[in-house]
Amino acid sequence: GYPCQIDIVEDLGRIGFAKICNAYLHDTPAEYVGFVSDDQFPSRNWLGDAMNELIEKNGKLIGFNDGKWKGQIATSGIGEAEWLRGNYDGDMFFSGYFGHYNDVELTLLAMQDNVYCYDPNITLMEVDFDKDTKKVWPQDKALFAERKKDGFGGRVTDKDLLEAIQ
Repeated sequence: GYPCQIDIVEDLGRIGFAKICNAYLHDTPAEYVGFVSDDQFPSRNWLGDAMNELIEKNGKLIGFNDGKWKGQIATSGIGEAEWLRGNYDGDMFFSGYFGHYNDVELTLLAMQDNVYCYDPNITLMEVDFDKDTKKVWPQDKALFAERKKDGFGGRVTDKDLLEAIQ
């Protein structure tokens, strides 16, 4: 549904989702960059619909209906590369996270900047039947809680946003 080049990046060295995405963003000339995991199933024309929504709304980050968070978190998404690079000195995600909460923090930055897009009809559903029994990385959870205290380096000042996400 959208003419593009799609690069697939696999974390063979197990360095973590955030570090892989950060390295890719540094090396790509792409105008838009997506982040998805290998266990997601897209709806028909998901990419075309997402790009149209992002461009029409002048957004910088679009999150997909993942079947769990109802658009409150971009567990997978597409971001404008320039905006992404501007958040963390060229990185897509805060470099301290290994595999959890990086998407939450990025979503909060986009919401604070009023550039987050979401359409419940654009689905990228995670198919992970063990999801509810898996635990998040405790280090990532602790780091998120610590960073939340100062609004993620002062970037998120909206108290409603900070209180909405645990």
